[in-house]
Amino acid sequence: MAAFARRRDQTWFLGIMNGEVERSIEVPLSFLSRGRYASMLVRDQKDEAAAVKIENSTARRSDQLTIDMRLGGGLVARLTRVG
Repeated sequence: MAAFARRRDQTWFLGIMNGEVERSIEVPLSFLSRGRYASMLVRDQKDEAAAVKIENSTARRSDQLTIDMRLGGGLVARLTRVG
């Protein structure tokens, strides 16, 4: 498994690639600045290998993401500060 986080201005990008074993991980968002962030998550769809699920929500630095990844799957996220 490999995880990367990069920032440009007030937007963070997160990419996680999984290996040969299904797993569930928790990613703390403590790297975010204070305030609210609009988040867009592109996750694996569990029942179909070629499909993804897009989720839009809000996040704060005190939150954490729980990510269930299938074999060879992963996650892409964009977190943009609001206000």
